[in-house]
Amino acid sequence: MGPPAADTEHMETAAPLVDDASAGWQVVREGAQVASVTTRLDGTGFVVATQVYGKASDAERIRPYRFPDREAAEAFVRDLVTSFTYLGCQVARAA
Repeated sequence: MGPPAADTEHMETAAPLVDDASAGWQVVREGAQVASVTTRLDGTGFVVATQVYGKASDAERIRPYRFPDREAAEAFVRDLVTSFTYLGCQVARAA
């Protein structure tokens, strides 16, 4: 029968990075936050940092990814949001 279809009804598109190049998203699955994604502009380009939360016994993992321009960073964030959604997560823009 294959894997279940993604829940696109609750899928939120990755909004473009805001003018100040600082944005964030929260990733929730089954009511628990499993990851967060933040973006920021620094002196050499854009940084997209993902923070993945594990079980209480696991260490949190923060991974920064550097991009030369806004378009590359936005493409990466769109791919992240799509991937998390296919895994059954809800992704929402952080307040």
